[in-house]
Amino acid sequence: MASGQTPLPLDRYRVLDVTTEHGYLCGRLLGDLGADVIKIEPPSGDPGRRFGPFHGDDPHPEKSIGWWAYNTNKRGITLDLQTADGQELFRQLTLTVDFVVESQAPGYLEGLGLGYADLARLQPSLVMASITPYGADGPRAGFAATDMTIVAAGGLMHLTGNEDRAPLHVALPQAQAQAGVQAALGALVAHHHRRMTGRGQHVQVSMQSAIVNTLIDIQQHWDIDRKLGERGLSTSWGPLKTRILYPCKDGYVTWRWFVDRGRGRRNKGLLEWMREEGADDGVADWDFEALTLYTMTQDQVDTLQAAVERFFATKTREEIYREARARRFLSFPVQGPPEVFRDEQIQSRDFFREVEHGELNERIVYPGAFVKTTAGDYGVRRRPPLIGEHNEEVFLEELGLTRDELITLREAGIV
Repeated sequence: MASGQTPLPLDRYRVLDVTTEHGYLCGRLLGDLGADVIKIEPPSGDPGRRFGPFHGDDPHPEKSIGWWAYNTNKRGITLDLQTADGQELFRQLTLTVDFVVESQAPGYLEGLGLGYADLARLQPSLVMASITPYGADGPRAGFAATDMTIVAAGGLMHLTGNEDRAPLHVALPQAQAQAGVQAALGALVAHHHRRMTGRGQHVQVSMQSAIVNTLIDIQQHWDIDRKLGERGLSTSWGPLKTRILYPCKDGYVTWRWFVDRGRGRRNKGLLEWMREEGADDGVADWDFEALTLYTMTQDQVDTLQAAVERFFATKTREEIYREARARRFLSFPVQGPPEVFRDEQIQSRDFFREVEHGELNERIVYPGAFVKTTAGDYGVRRRPPLIGEHNEEVFLEELGLTRDELITLREAGIV
């Protein structure tokens, strides 16, 4: 931490990150909170470095944009865990850290003598977070998995896309992102428990379960009504068919109507705006607080939504968003990456920031802090590590190896 900076919550703690692409985000979030995160990868480099897209369309392991996105605020070392010497060095490193995060195949670390039970004997206060596709055990634990198959198995893909075609996979790796966030949160809960008791814990996160947790009320609809969520613009809300997405002049916006006492008033701002312009077709006079999902008819729903659709078709996304904020109704624009980058709110909080890549003689724009507070800078403080960039720093200065020992290990392909 630079002199004069406010300490971050995890400034005094260290993390060993042994994740594959399934878990990169977990380590990054702990690093964002101030932890010293040491990313361990094979001497040839993490396989995730070979996933595109690449900066400048150059398929180089140091130019993977996906690697960059999820590995900021980390140092990097290389270590072959398949070797006895590599395993022993890992154990020595474990004695210097507070967290281990990993997303290896179930049973892999245990088979090397580096599972939680093995490491906890060395470091009883250790918090370990493990991310697996379908859990550490059970009938699907050993299944091959990609982000797409996990998103499908978790139910999210069933809801994604239009009803007249096959489901779509969300472009970015949602299973990996959701599991990474939940593993980081689990590690922090275990850390809080450790601060009270001195005891470590093993946090286990299933990527499939992480996706299920994103479905909001879909499970309850099935439990209560035996209705599955529907793909497309329309969905069931109680006994009624409703929609959230509406076309406008230059794209799409979202809006959802409400009924019942205390909730029906949320429609007021939009409907008053429509009435001012003579476009409400009488729906602004309805008593939405007296209506319920079980007294409102489908004809009423269709009339309301058709009026809103015609009105939105005459407005731009910016016009609707501006009025939504002023009149306090629930609507926001559907944006693509360029529009997110230019978004007024995101720009106002300096979310994107440039990070120096000395090896490229270039500054790269990165997403910034997941939260902005007066308590410290949670943004990008360190670019992603190069392959083995911090080997000497960690092995020589911090673990106490001699330079000759490090050279021997390097010649043997262990680091």
